[in-house]
Amino acid sequence: MPRKFNFDPFRKRRPRAAPQRTGGRCDAPGDGPLEAPALHLGTPFRFDAALAARLRRREVNAKEAFTARDSSGTFYRASVQELGPEGGSATPYERCAVSPEPTIELTLACAVLAR
Repeated sequence: MPRKFNFDPFRKRRPRAAPQRTGGRCDAPGDGPLEAPALHLGTPFRFDAALAARLRRREVNAKEAFTARDSSGTFYRASVQELGPEGGSATPYERCAVSPEPTIELTLACAVLAR
């Protein structure tokens, strides 16, 4: 049985919450560095489902590389060996003093065109 649709054009609408603004900007939190336990070159490590979900969100597939930071703050490039919804494994192959991934600041502007 279809539901009855009630439309009242004079109904008062609830105001929406305004986005967080800081100095005229809308700031969204970035995806921070991927954290892993103590890493050693050439030694495979296992990661959990949360890290696997972040890798899939970054569109990293099996056999691709990503950057991870260990507990001492050192950055490593690691190659994914297996990646699944419950976790996976990777092998670090390069140590980096700073993160090799670029950081960018992106500004979007919208222009309203006149007729």
